[in-house]
Amino acid sequence: MPFFASGSDGSDGALNVTESNAALVLPPDGVSHFTTVNMPEGTFTSAYKSVSKVEKPMLLDIEPRNISVIGCSGAIGSAFTKLLSDKYPDATIHAFSRQTHKTVLPDVSYHKIDYGDESSIKQSALSVSAKAPIDLIVVATGMLHDDEVMPEKSLKELSAAKFQRLFEVNAVVPALLAKHFLPKLNRERRCIFTALSARIGSISDNQLGGWYAYRASKAALNMIIKNAAIE
Repeated sequence: MPFFASGSDGSDGALNVTESNAALVLPPDGVSHFTTVNMPEGTFTSAYKSVSKVEKPMLLDIEPRNISVIGCSGAIGSAFTKLLSDKYPDATIHAFSRQTHKTVLPDVSYHKIDYGDESSIKQSALSVSAKAPIDLIVVATGMLHDDEVMPEKSLKELSAAKFQRLFEVNAVVPALLAKHFLPKLNRERRCIFTALSARIGSISDNQLGGWYAYRASKAALNMIIKNAAIE
């Protein structure tokens, strides 16, 4: 799936999408600066806000020494890794993804992780906390759709396979990450565990319907994080 980046100032000219799925990365103001958009009929386009130019993100009110970014190969996870690397040059930063990362930062340690294998998650948490407790954990994993799972527009498009796949990625994986990484947080100072959710997972804010499996999986993630925070 190709990614198209819209700049934060000026005009970007025309956006020409030739594939059936595309992702549009917007600047921090959330406004696209493309003058025109050309895409085939039936194309599904996802839009993401870039975090790379946010000057004062909410995460950065601590001084972490040991950082883990999980899901660093995606657009959002990669942006968080770069942002934290720039902000905390003296911190130890561990970045996890399923594949070998193509673009690497010199001051970041990259690791492979198998989200479908709980023993891999457990070992990852043990390895990054072996020398020091973790101060900041960013879980940037998640899935909106792929070539086989697309957002449902009505009840007739629901399937058990869609629900199982999206709940596995968006709820079960973050829950298992919390299970093994939360105990490794620093108990001597303020620390943060955060998992990226989505406004579309809000029950009270749902005015449009649709996207059953994705909405439900993100609502489940919100409850998992709330429970973990209480515990």
